[in-house]
Amino acid sequence: MEKPQQHAIKAWDYREIVDYIQNKHGVDLRDYAGKFSGKNSFGSWCDSKGYGQIDPDGKNRGESHIWCREFNQDVAEGKWIESPYLDFWHWIMDVCEIHNGCYFHVPIDYWKNRTIPENKKWIAEILKMFEEFADEKGDVFCWISW
Repeated sequence: MEKPQQHAIKAWDYREIVDYIQNKHGVDLRDYAGKFSGKNSFGSWCDSKGYGQIDPDGKNRGESHIWCREFNQDVAEGKWIESPYLDFWHWIMDVCEIHNGCYFHVPIDYWKNRTIPENKKWIAEILKMFEEFADEKGDVFCWISW
């Protein structure tokens, strides 16, 4: 029996793909709906009220119990529509077995032959952005380390 040959594994660096997609499409895959940075964020709500960076108790926006309570009340009463938190990394961690220093496939055909639920259309939009990295079999094989 001959000695086995070493094989090279060709894979995309997941972080490089994400950086590329975010720059090309002007999106944030960790906050796709803009909950923390978009027009419906808490910061935008504060701006719309004319609030500065420090509340009357001397707390900054992120620590303000006064403004947070008021914001939550406005959301509950329908006066402000808060964006949902849509994090592609969290979704991909749920559907793929991922750990530090691993290889995995981005499931770009996840919705193939399935009905896309209305609340998951954002995932299909992002998966479409990954298609340009697919190999001839339609796979996007990645490596990730943190």
